[in-house]
Amino acid sequence: MNKGDDTERNPLTLNDHNNHQIQTVNDNSLSIVDHQAIKRKKYIKRGIIGGIILIIVILAIVLPIVLTRKSGDSHKDPDDPGIPQPPHGMGNPYKAEIVGTPSTNSVSGKLEVRSKTEKKEKSLFDQFLNEDHARKMGGYSSEAPEQARPRLTSPSGGNGEGLNVNWEDLKVDKNNQFMFNLDFAFEMVSDYIMRFSLTDADNKRYDVPSKFFNKPSVQPKRLSRVGLNYNLNPFSFSLSDYQDPTNVYVDTKGNTLTFMDKYIQMDFTLPSQRIFGFGERVHQFLLKEGTYTMWASAQAAMPDDRQGRKGLYGVHPFILVQSGKRKDDYFGIYFRNSNMQSPVLKFNANGTSTLSYITIGGQIEAYFMMQGTPKEIIQQYHSIIGKPYLPPFWAMGWQQASWKYLTQDNAAAAVQKYTDNNLPLDTLYLDIPYMDSYKDFSVDTVAFPKILDLALNLHNNNQKLVLILDAGISADDPTNQYYKQGNKDGVFIQSTINDDDTYGKNLVAKVWPNHAVFIDWFHDDAKYTWNRGLYDLWDKTQFDGLWLDMAEPNTFSTGELSKTERAQIATKTVKEVTKIRVLEAEYKDSNDVKWYDILNGDIKVADDTYHLPFVVRNSEGDIGNYDNSTLSLNATHPGLNGETEYNVHNLFGHMMGYRTREFLINDKTYPKINDRHFIMHRATFPGSGQYVSSWLGDNYKTWDSMKSSIPGIMNNNMFGIPHTGAEVCGFYGEKLDQELCLRWIQLATFYPYARSHQNQSYLGGHSDDSEPFNLKGQFLEDARKSIFDRYSYLRMMYTCLFQVYNDGGSCFDPLFYHYPLDEQTYTDIESTFIVANAVKVSPILEAGVTDTFKSYFPMGKWLNLADFSVIDASAKGDMFDLKVGSTVNAHLKEGTLIPRQPTDDLKLQTTADLLKRPISIIANRDVNGFAQGNVFLDQGISRTEMDKEQFENYQITLQQKSFHLVLTKGAVGNQPHILDRFLIGNAQDLKGTNFGCVYNSQMQKTSNLLFNFDDSKQSLEIKFDSQTPFKFSDISHVYFGNSNNKEVNYCDDNIMTYSIKDGKQPDLSGNKTTIVLQSKLSFLPDLQATIQFRDASIINVKWNYVLDAKGNPPAGKRLPVEVPDEFVNTTAKGGSEQKLQDFIQIIPDPFQIKFMSRNKLVNDPYFVIKGMYLDSYTNWIKTEVKVPSGDDFMGIFGLGERANKNFFYESGVYTIWGKDQGTPDEDGKPPAKSMYGTHPFYMLRHDKQSFAGVFTKLAHASDWFITNNKPAGLIEILSIATGGLGDISVMTDQQKPEDIIDRYYSMIGDPVLIPQWALGWNQCKWGYTGVQDLQDSVDKYKSNNLPLDVQWSDIDYMDDYKDFTYDTTRFAGLPKFVDDLHSKNMRFVPILDAGVAMRPEQNYEAYQSGVDKDVFLKIVTAANGTQNFIGSVWPNEALFPDFYAPNTVQWWHDQLTAMYGLVKFDGLWEDMNEVSNFCLGLCKQNQKPFNQLKYQLPYVPAGGDLEDHTAALDAQHANGYFQLDTHSYWGTQEVKATHEWFQNVQKQRTFIIERSSFAGMGKYGSRWLGDNAANEVQMGYSVTGIMLMNMFGIQLAGSDICGFNDDTTADLCARWHVVGSFYPFSRNHNSIGKKPQEPWQFPDVYKNGVTYLQIMRQSIFNKYSMIRYYYTNLFLASQGSTQFFRKAFYKPVFFAFPEDMNTYTDLTHNVMLGDALKLSVNADSVATELTSYYFPAGTWCDIFHPADKCILSKGEPKQLPSLLYDFSVHLREGYVVPMQDAVALAISNSADLQQHPVDFHVLGSLQTQGKKNWNAQGDYVNDDGVTLDINLAWNRYFISFTGLYSDTEVIQMKINMPVASKFFDKDDPQCNVINKNDHLGQVFIYNAASFKTADTYDVNGVVSDKIKTLLGQAVYDATTDRLVFTPLKDTTICLSKYQIILFEPEAKP
Repeated sequence: MNKGDDTERNPLTLNDHNNHQIQTVNDNSLSIVDHQAIKRKKYIKRGIIGGIILIIVILAIVLPIVLTRKSGDSHKDPDDPGIPQPPHGMGNPYKAEIVGTPSTNSVSGKLEVRSKTEKKEKSLFDQFLNEDHARKMGGYSSEAPEQARPRLTSPSGGNGEGLNVNWEDLKVDKNNQFMFNLDFAFEMVSDYIMRFSLTDADNKRYDVPSKFFNKPSVQPKRLSRVGLNYNLNPFSFSLSDYQDPTNVYVDTKGNTLTFMDKYIQMDFTLPSQRIFGFGERVHQFLLKEGTYTMWASAQAAMPDDRQGRKGLYGVHPFILVQSGKRKDDYFGIYFRNSNMQSPVLKFNANGTSTLSYITIGGQIEAYFMMQGTPKEIIQQYHSIIGKPYLPPFWAMGWQQASWKYLTQDNAAAAVQKYTDNNLPLDTLYLDIPYMDSYKDFSVDTVAFPKILDLALNLHNNNQKLVLILDAGISADDPTNQYYKQGNKDGVFIQSTINDDDTYGKNLVAKVWPNHAVFIDWFHDDAKYTWNRGLYDLWDKTQFDGLWLDMAEPNTFSTGELSKTERAQIATKTVKEVTKIRVLEAEYKDSNDVKWYDILNGDIKVADDTYHLPFVVRNSEGDIGNYDNSTLSLNATHPGLNGETEYNVHNLFGHMMGYRTREFLINDKTYPKINDRHFIMHRATFPGSGQYVSSWLGDNYKTWDSMKSSIPGIMNNNMFGIPHTGAEVCGFYGEKLDQELCLRWIQLATFYPYARSHQNQSYLGGHSDDSEPFNLKGQFLEDARKSIFDRYSYLRMMYTCLFQVYNDGGSCFDPLFYHYPLDEQTYTDIESTFIVANAVKVSPILEAGVTDTFKSYFPMGKWLNLADFSVIDASAKGDMFDLKVGSTVNAHLKEGTLIPRQPTDDLKLQTTADLLKRPISIIANRDVNGFAQGNVFLDQGISRTEMDKEQFENYQITLQQKSFHLVLTKGAVGNQPHILDRFLIGNAQDLKGTNFGCVYNSQMQKTSNLLFNFDDSKQSLEIKFDSQTPFKFSDISHVYFGNSNNKEVNYCDDNIMTYSIKDGKQPDLSGNKTTIVLQSKLSFLPDLQATIQFRDASIINVKWNYVLDAKGNPPAGKRLPVEVPDEFVNTTAKGGSEQKLQDFIQIIPDPFQIKFMSRNKLVNDPYFVIKGMYLDSYTNWIKTEVKVPSGDDFMGIFGLGERANKNFFYESGVYTIWGKDQGTPDEDGKPPAKSMYGTHPFYMLRHDKQSFAGVFTKLAHASDWFITNNKPAGLIEILSIATGGLGDISVMTDQQKPEDIIDRYYSMIGDPVLIPQWALGWNQCKWGYTGVQDLQDSVDKYKSNNLPLDVQWSDIDYMDDYKDFTYDTTRFAGLPKFVDDLHSKNMRFVPILDAGVAMRPEQNYEAYQSGVDKDVFLKIVTAANGTQNFIGSVWPNEALFPDFYAPNTVQWWHDQLTAMYGLVKFDGLWEDMNEVSNFCLGLCKQNQKPFNQLKYQLPYVPAGGDLEDHTAALDAQHANGYFQLDTHSYWGTQEVKATHEWFQNVQKQRTFIIERSSFAGMGKYGSRWLGDNAANEVQMGYSVTGIMLMNMFGIQLAGSDICGFNDDTTADLCARWHVVGSFYPFSRNHNSIGKKPQEPWQFPDVYKNGVTYLQIMRQSIFNKYSMIRYYYTNLFLASQGSTQFFRKAFYKPVFFAFPEDMNTYTDLTHNVMLGDALKLSVNADSVATELTSYYFPAGTWCDIFHPADKCILSKGEPKQLPSLLYDFSVHLREGYVVPMQDAVALAISNSADLQQHPVDFHVLGSLQTQGKKNWNAQGDYVNDDGVTLDINLAWNRYFISFTGLYSDTEVIQMKINMPVASKFFDKDDPQCNVINKNDHLGQVFIYNAASFKTADTYDVNGVVSDKIKTLLGQAVYDATTDRLVFTPLKDTTICLSKYQIILFEPEAKP
């Protein structure tokens, strides 16, 4: 008995995992359970239970039998009367039970049949889940009980009357058994796509084969994104807007659900009656009430009457549905099913619809694509089924076919007539007459005697030949090679009823070649037959493409030929008109059932496909089974394990296209394998568009047929087949209607695929020829112009096809796709359309229109592309009169631009000619002067061009009187296409344009422009003033304007040239001077520049407008926004006695500032500010750097953040703009490769002992154009930003890089003080989906003897991705887990994202209080005023805190405190804080400002959209700043606020790992390098990335070890553990769904008996051995301003050896760790076993491999082993480092280290040449590692060793304490001690043979009274050449107690 069946226990109280009581309630109300009352009732009930138990048993046995027999009386199966019958009287007899634990992205369970009397349970996700969890997973419904709807009812008077289905009338027998037990699942497969699957639980059912048809895997996206809500009893579900649960998209509650073997029905309530899709068919685009059968059929393409069985060639079970509440909100449903489907659509009186999805087999697998515009939903759909292929360019030209070309002469004559009539023609098609007896792969050598000559002639004219192929393989002669090959390989579809000596079991049917067999395309060996035939055909014809026909498959027989018919071998035949096989039907009332029948008969087998329980009638109302004119349904496919045609019929055409494409792109025998393939096809299925194009089939020469082509093409675009079209002028018909044919040709101007084709005859008689050249007079002239007009738009249309090839989408749209809020666009949808997202086409679709006609135009100004006149609908959409012209009316949409090639000279023949013609850009600006579009450039034929991205795809933007060309995909310089002009329509305001120029990608001016304003067209033509044509790749920006209007002339060479206004040399004798500058362009405002010392070695230069007395800028200018000093303090400190004249020189005209060397003998400045230009949204700065020339040339370094393969910048353009972009390879080319952080600081090497640093205090987006002149030693730098001040700080000439780091740190602040445990090992994974996963991670670290300090949790732990929460179900034990970690001295760090989930009225405190306190970013919208800006991140819609708002920081602190009250986290991981946004700026179009900031920028950095993956630039802060101004430091503001919470509220040290840093962030938090990938290159990038972070003041930095994205390998992960163990911050982390990469996942042996796990274990222990050294350095850096320790830690070797030029190379292999240690590790290769590492001059000893001989280098490379486990850490001579042997100490985490003394490793450096005296020194710091207030709470030791030689040898170890804590050993007041790390362990003195005078030394400690105390002995170890001191047993050596420790040779006895 199921839980819900027990009336004694309903409501039932159970316990969940948290011991919360959960109520299971009925469907009407929530009941509170009185447990005491229940208990009392139990005693009473026990008294009667015994008395009735016997009755219960009897009823339990008898009643089901009686009821089953009774309910099944009307459906008795005579062969098997025991077939179980379903319960009747319930539209949905199923109840659900959840199986297993639901996850956030999937829920699954079982359905079973419920009894009629059973109480209905309330919707819960499971009976063990609590109400809160149900709510957060999607909630539960409180609707009234289900009203079963066994029949669909039609609204009164509705057209859908008679479409009822009562599944209870269907026969249930062994041929159609009812499924009592079903499995179901809800699964997220993408951000907004959910899959619902329902199938038989007891027996495996047919499923569309995923080998050939994409089936997306489950993704880590939460079901809450689609608003899932489901009920258990009866089972139902709904999907809704998670923001507004009342906005329900899909609901199955109260609807029919039944599942039989051959009849499945599931009803869905849809929110509107605007539904589109369900193809293929001839009908209006908007679906009306009716049934829409989907069964591949070759019936005539007549209009669908919505009564069923009118589906055509293709099967596309997808619909697009408008939301009920928001007219611009759509969703889609895709049913992944290949059986016959006949969904019924009914409209309800309340405006909703009921969709009865009906299929006769398979299972229900429905994909719901939620929330988006129509175009976005279509893109989502294509992401599931596969994105369309890109055909060759010639397939866009005019195509000609005709069944009338019975001979070669006929075909050649047609081609010639195109030439004679000056009509372009790209492709000739040959229909079946070219074949020999209609046999595939054959040629009729009588009718086509020289077909190869025909092909060659076409090719000589750059024309193409396409041949038809049919589905049937000729079998009249069983000895023909193709039949023999296929028969031998067993690849033909098999009959289940026929088997004879001639054909065996091969199914035989009649088609064109008479007897034919059919290839089973699922069979892998099918290629041997098909490919052989295709190659033979090409060898005979040299075809360029293939035309696949009859592929439904269509036959002239029904099912298959009988045994007698199989034996009747005939010769050539013609198509017969076959009779439909009429079957007898049984139904109660013929008036009740109009469109389907229940077929009875003698059931012979259980899988009978003839007598079906549900058959949709044919087009004439007769009863026809589904094998009419096609193959028998019980035929089998040997390549698919004998699957029946019943299940896979609809896939035949798709698979034929798939296999054909395989030959064309993979078969090496095919000579054109490197060409783009072209297949024109007819029978398609979801995903076919990946492989083929499609035409709409055999249409008619009628006006209606022409008009119906428009929705047909729209539908095919929706279905993922954008290269599609109709037979121009019609296929069937007797007479050529000249007017109709002209209008059709005009319409076909914008068909993606335009072909003229006609039948051989009409009804067996004559039919007129219909090629365009058969038109007469003006009809012919206009047709010619129209075809040429088509060619002018081909580049535009091909560009759109390329876009959907990349992204999915459509190119032929109804108006409402683009104007969904305009109600008029839903009326007469087929009368007009938009092509390529830009051009509205208004065709003439009725006869007799000669002068004008009307067409609807949505709001905006529309540019007529024929004459540049304007349709002004700027007030509102309206009907407008259009003139009838020679070509179709085409209008360019406002705000768009398109490529167009002039063809009005009527002189081209093919697309090959078009490729030679220049391209124009035509623009129609919106009210803000903005227009945007794309152009795709290629040669249109080569696959290599696509595979290797040798094309060019540009986004072209017109804004602020400049065109900006951005290469968004491809490679620059591959394409020769010429851009010859720009045309701007509706350009009255541009009439006076008189200047303009072109800039290339390096912002170098290359040409001026010429202008021509056409008064008659009110258009501006812009051309290049150059004899040399301009390729697109030559152009980056085109600026133009009118100087008479005082418009900024970016073309004037003086744009950045200023001079001192009074002409006088400023006074530089002090430490500050102020200068007023005037521009060479008189209308530009003056600037005021201030030059002053910030301190003794930093000079700041700042310029701004000359402000008025109130601090306002000049009129019309925006006050530049400054970066707050709290991040980077550039304010002068005062008190500097330096004189500017000693450091700089100023040139008054043109104004320049030269920074001069300290060396007065050097006259060359090392840095020059040469020019500037400042405007509201523009900030140009031109500078120059002087460096050594020739071989010593080194570029600048810094300017983060990026993954730069060249640490020193090469010539190129580099963007600084924080972006959610994971570790792209920086190549110095647009688009930008910038990453998360913004650090506009760089360093340079001017000369020997001469370094400088330059910081530009700017947070705006900026491009840095760097031009290196190596011979001259000059670097030109042009930075162009989107605003801000001119503000440059120069760290003046210093001797070494570390001096510059010291100066830079003084500006940005010292790095944050971290807790010691932050240096331990960290483990994380996106995909730890519950506490048990976290616990398993911790436990396995322990059980595998792996130290671990911190366990992390990614977003999995959150409740519905809401910040400051955790999932109390899946992570129910999280607080206890964290407490347990703490008890073991381990830590917990969770993630926190930037976006706060938008959850109105859902008790989400962070959101609600944030709204109440007004803490979120705002946006001023055009439609609705000021609103909170809405972005989209993990929780879907989200708001972003505004840290400038007065209440935000306190609100933030409050939320962190509340979160800490739930889970006592130890640190935070702040992610997505660029801020990251899943939208392109705006997520809600209703939040669009009137004039978006991004369109006001004269220059747009980054080579793309600055809003890509981030918030809109218009998002506004409380102080009026925009995200444009603050984007780059939003993350730093967040980190600062969090840091203040740790410090001020928690009173603990800050541990924050974040992603988006601005200069100065390091004083608040730390960094990881973001989302990398599992490959060697990115492992190498991590090394230089951490070096950059150290330069930028962020010393605790690291990279995701083993890689975040992609699957790692054992080799890579092992090496990365070695590399990563030396990162300051070491964390193993990877993405969800990727291969697990914790160390224990790799137990296999690598080499030499060493396992990968052992390599990783040793690496982690090495990490812990180094903590004392790492902590000392990072601690002192955090106190740098007081401890004089401002220096980078993880850094290039040249930082320590700046004069050794060899140290400037090979940075990823050679790393300095502090000043004392050099790491040598191959960080970018796992396969190299020997690597060369460079060692500067000196002695270097390996502290991890002391047996290896020390290296005595003269400055040379050394070959060292580099197997996966190999590395070296060499101690530099003259240094002392603290360490501990973590392996020997057997530690578990960093806290264990504090229980042991510290060791020191020493390598002396000779003091004097030729003497043995040596010294070494180093720092050591110890504290408790966690205390925030370190005043008197830490010890700093300065340790020095000196080897002195005179008469005797002595080694002195001196211990000084510059800082001492207040803590002392209670037993020894002389011992200043915090923990055992203040005690001395061992001492290892390296290279001992070079100085030792004995093998044993007595080691004595000397206290202040100079009394010696023997501490132990130091013994020489010859194996390691070390003198090793070990304390006496039980001796504790307190470091602070002994001022000196002496090593004295042991006295000889």
